[in-house]
Amino acid sequence: MLLLLLAGLALIPLWGLIDARLRPDWVWQRARQSKRAWSVSLAICLFLSLAGAIVGIFYLAAIRKDLAAIQRQGPTAARRRR
Repeated sequence: MLLLLLAGLALIPLWGLIDARLRPDWVWQRARQSKRAWSVSLAICLFLSLAGAIVGIFYLAAIRKDLAAIQRQGPTAARRRR
């Protein structure tokens, strides 16, 4: 049972890591976030169980939401506003 729980906790940062790596670089630049830093942090968190799950949840709840909103606007949205 404990092994199953730990495996489940590892899936949260794994999901975040996959999502982070699939986002285009321009989205990260417009969000003023570091794709590399988040990818490394989430990769390390794969091995940290509960602490890793907390970081993964934060990424999915806060950072991912911002990235998705920017990506929906498209790469030229910032240029149109100027």
